[in-house]
Amino acid sequence: MTARHLLRHPGFEIYLPRRTIPRWTPSDAPSSPAGPTREPIDAVRFISNRSSGKMGAALADAALRAGHEVTLVVGPVLVAMPERARRVDVETAADMHAAVMRLFPEHDLLLMAAAVADFRPRYVRDNKIERDGTLAIEFEATEDIVAAASRAKRPDQRTVGFSLESVRKRRTRPAPRCSARALTSSSTTPRPR
Repeated sequence: MTARHLLRHPGFEIYLPRRTIPRWTPSDAPSSPAGPTREPIDAVRFISNRSSGKMGAALADAALRAGHEVTLVVGPVLVAMPERARRVDVETAADMHAAVMRLFPEHDLLLMAAAVADFRPRYVRDNKIERDGTLAIEFEATEDIVAAASRAKRPDQRTVGFSLESVRKRRTRPAPRCSARALTSSSTTPRPR
């Protein structure tokens, strides 16, 4: 299978199979969620992760440099986001899910680089929980944003999701029709799969 160069940035390159995005042009608009989400525990505490938002910012910057219009759906990040991108700020996984599902119909491509929380507390306290002995928190799964967007997409839309895993997992789902590879070193010459 031949591949087509899609986006280039000083820190990575992304290749997609040529048949996957046969007519992606600079007028096409990608949406790129970026950064972590925060899931509230009580009025002052939340759980989150260490995502900086750098990958989402880099994807958006590369798309902007290639001449695309970009919408960034951004969790609470500390890094600067490209100013030329349309920016939608969100806090929780539910907020990001709602924003992506509302905005994706306006876009041709979803580059999902956000580090969305996999779980959120089932019950959120209105007041600060006082320190008293131990605390048990029951969690529930959050929305799978890439899966929801993939189910809702039109035939001319594409979704690309990135996932960070701490252990090597055996694939339980069929291989995706579209694969993307992000390289962390610009000195590495990528080879299309």
